[in-house]
Amino acid sequence: MPVYLVGHLGSGKTQIAIESAVDFTIQNKINDHLADDLEAWFQEHKNASEDDAKCAFKRLNEKWKAYYEHIYEVGSEEEIESLQPLFISGSHNLTYEDMFVEKTLSLEQNFSSDSFESYLNTMVDDYLNWLQHHEHEIVGLKPEEQLQLKVQIWKSFSDLLIAKNNSFGTTIQKIEREILIALRQGRPVIVDELNTIAMQNLIALNDLLQRHAGQTAYITGIGPVKIAKGFAFIGTGNLSTQMVQYEGTNQLNPAFQSRFVTIEYNYVPQDLVGDLNINVDDTNNELYRVILSTLANREGAIQLPNGPESLKELYRFAQLSRLTQNVFMGKISEFEADGKSTVELREAVLSIRNIIHVLENWNCGEEKSLTMALWDGFISSITNADDQNYILSQAVRYGFFSEREGWSVRSKEVGEGITNYEEIRSNDSDYVRGPLTTYCSYDIIGLLYGQKPRHKSVPLQLRQTIGDEAAHIETLKLSDIQNMNQEIENLEYTSFLIDYLKETGDDN
Repeated sequence: MPVYLVGHLGSGKTQIAIESAVDFTIQNKINDHLADDLEAWFQEHKNASEDDAKCAFKRLNEKWKAYYEHIYEVGSEEEIESLQPLFISGSHNLTYEDMFVEKTLSLEQNFSSDSFESYLNTMVDDYLNWLQHHEHEIVGLKPEEQLQLKVQIWKSFSDLLIAKNNSFGTTIQKIEREILIALRQGRPVIVDELNTIAMQNLIALNDLLQRHAGQTAYITGIGPVKIAKGFAFIGTGNLSTQMVQYEGTNQLNPAFQSRFVTIEYNYVPQDLVGDLNINVDDTNNELYRVILSTLANREGAIQLPNGPESLKELYRFAQLSRLTQNVFMGKISEFEADGKSTVELREAVLSIRNIIHVLENWNCGEEKSLTMALWDGFISSITNADDQNYILSQAVRYGFFSEREGWSVRSKEVGEGITNYEEIRSNDSDYVRGPLTTYCSYDIIGLLYGQKPRHKSVPLQLRQTIGDEAAHIETLKLSDIQNMNQEIENLEYTSFLIDYLKETGDDN
C-alpha cells in the first residue's frame, strides 16, 4: 500500500521515509537471497527436522543482514546508491511529465542504414560511368590536369553521396523520470511535500496507486508498464491546522488520499516536568535521547564540558524544545503555558532540524555556551517578533539566559517588536570551556535507558583476544572492574587531549 506521511515542519518525516525505504529495499533483497539459499539447503538436507530448518533460516538471515549492514556503512558508491530510494521534491510547478517522462527536442543527424561497402560500390560505379562518358574530353588534357580533374570528380561524387544519405532534423527524446524508473527497476520512490503538487497532476497517479508488484499500471503517454517487485510509493506532507497554515500546500482530494495509508508523524515525546535527577519515566524522554545520540561520535562516546551540568542543561534544552513543539501544534496544557490560553507560535519552533542546528552551533561547548548557541543558532534568526519573545521568555524559565551569566531578558507584550542581541546583553561573552568529561558508549546507555547491562561472563571475542587471562577476569570483583574502567576512560581522555594539542600545534 502507498503511504502518506504527514506532520509538522522539522519533525523528521523525510528522514523516516528514507530510512523506511532503505529498510524495505534491504529486506526485499534479503528475502530473495533467503529463498535461493533455503531452496538449496532443503535440497541438501531433505530429511532435516523443523528445528534444523529454523536454525538454518536464522543463520542465513543473520548472514545477509550483516552483509547489507556492511554495504550500507562502508560499501562503494554504486552499492549504497542501489539501496537508496529515488526522490522527488514536490512543488506547485511540478508537472505530470516531471514525475514520469520528460520530453525534449533535439537536433539530430541521421545517415542511411546501408553498409559502407554498398555506398562505396555505388560511388565507384557512378564514377567509372562518368569517366567513360567524358573520355574524349579527358584525353585532350595534360596528364597533370587529368589527375586533378579525376580527384575533383571523385570528391564531388563523395560529397553528393553523403548529402543524399545524410539528413538533419528535430526529434523528440523521452527521458524517463523517477517514478517510471522506480516502476521498471523495482525501487521505492519518495515524493516529498506531496501536498504542494497541483491536484490535476496528482490525479495521474490514480491507477498506479491501486496496483501491486507484478500487475500492470497504465501511464499516460507511455502505455502499460509492469510494476517490478520492490516498488513502493511514499509521500510526505506538512500538516496544516487552524493555527498553522503552510503556504503553498493543498488539501488532498479525499478520493485520491483514500488510496494511501495516511500516518501522522509528529515530534517525539519528552517530559516537561522535573529535571534529569528526578526523571520518572525514561520512555517519555525520547527527545533527550535524540539529542545525546546526535552528539555522540561513531563509537557512541560524548565529551562534555562540566559533564553532569551539561547533561542537566541538555535535558532542559529538550524540555524547552518540546514545549515549543506543543505550543506550535496547539497541544498545550494550562500548566505548560503558565495559564495563558492565548499562547501560540505561528512560524518558529524548536523542531528536530532546528535542535540539530543549535547543537552543531554549540559543538559540545568548544567555543560558546549552550545559551549562546541557542541564541546564535535559532532565536536570533526568528523573524516573527511574538514567536521570538515567547520562546525567549520560556528559555529563561528553563534556566537559559540567566542574569549571573550576563544576560538581561525582559518580558515583552504582544506586538512590541523583535529582540536583538544588544537589548539582552550589554557586554561580550567571556565564556571559558570547563573541564571535559568523557562518557563512553556504556555510560550513554546508562544515561538513556537507566541501569547499565551487566555481563555475566567474559564475551567470546574478548576471551579469544586475551587467551589465558580470561580465567583471571572471571574472578575479578566489581570494584576492580570499575577501577579498570576509570583507568581506560583516563587513557581515552589523554589520547583525545594529545590529538587535540597536535591539531592545534600547541607544543607546550
